[in-house]
Amino acid sequence: MMNSSPPRFNAKILLFGEYTLMSGSQALTLPFPHFGGKLWFDDSLSPEHETSNSSLKGFCTYLENHNNGFPEGLELEIEQLNNDLDRGMYLDSDIPQGYGVGSSGVLVAAVYEAYSKKRLLPDTSPNLVVLKQHFSFMESFFHGRSSGLDPLSCYVGRPLLVYSPEKIEIVDFPNPNSNQAFEIFLLDTGKTSKTEGLVNLFLEKSNDKAFKRILKNDLIPQTDSCIETLIEGAIPNFMKQIGELSALQIEHFKEMIPEDFIKVWKNGIDTGDYSLKLCGSGGGGFILGFANRSERTVNYFEDAGLRILSVLNSR
Repeated sequence: MMNSSPPRFNAKILLFGEYTLMSGSQALTLPFPHFGGKLWFDDSLSPEHETSNSSLKGFCTYLENHNNGFPEGLELEIEQLNNDLDRGMYLDSDIPQGYGVGSSGVLVAAVYEAYSKKRLLPDTSPNLVVLKQHFSFMESFFHGRSSGLDPLSCYVGRPLLVYSPEKIEIVDFPNPNSNQAFEIFLLDTGKTSKTEGLVNLFLEKSNDKAFKRILKNDLIPQTDSCIETLIEGAIPNFMKQIGELSALQIEHFKEMIPEDFIKVWKNGIDTGDYSLKLCGSGGGGFILGFANRSERTVNYFEDAGLRILSVLNSR
């Protein structure tokens, strides 16, 4: 039976690596305690909790049907999970679904914590790699294909730097030696996103030779440069790099940007006040923003009637 006091797992933000991670770039994740969730029971389920319970039952059926395909080392108490779901268990979460901040990642992390027979401690790079493989298999139920990084980030609850599929490390972020002021924020598009369809679109684009060259020569190196300068705390250089990545994304990932936010995106590039990039798969949900002229940025979005959430402010 599930622990009577299950842990709450925080949402996550994939700062860098959406799409390009599948093609060999580095990635950087950040926990986002503003949202979170945990497995819970209630004697009388609300309609919302009934929906969550039903979704979890579908997930459990998927795990049952794919039991023979589990990655090595992944063993789950599926029968107990089934029993708890019959008793009305659901995910008590305030994470908006389809917003790119880890709603399915929190669910996978919570199920693994409660029902894994052989839980791995996320205390070494090899263990982090294995956990990512386990979570990739589990989360594929929700998205058709998953890197496993979202649930891993939710499970660990610390910033993660992915150098390669074989090397993942917990990192200190922001850099304590940096005295440069800057802000990371989320811009709410007010609409949800469908990850699977957008991932499939990216995979189709990746079959094009010209796009492959752009990935290899522009998008991946620029993503890696943003990560490296941000981790180093070299903020002026980082703001230059993120501005260039923002311009690359609006040129080559325009289908993933909601049409009514193209103007807002371009305004950041034109003014240099802020830079926007995809948060997760794009298509809606949140858009990530970076600024070192915070007051002007905040005023711009307020005047435009747009809602932003602060993720990190180093001032």
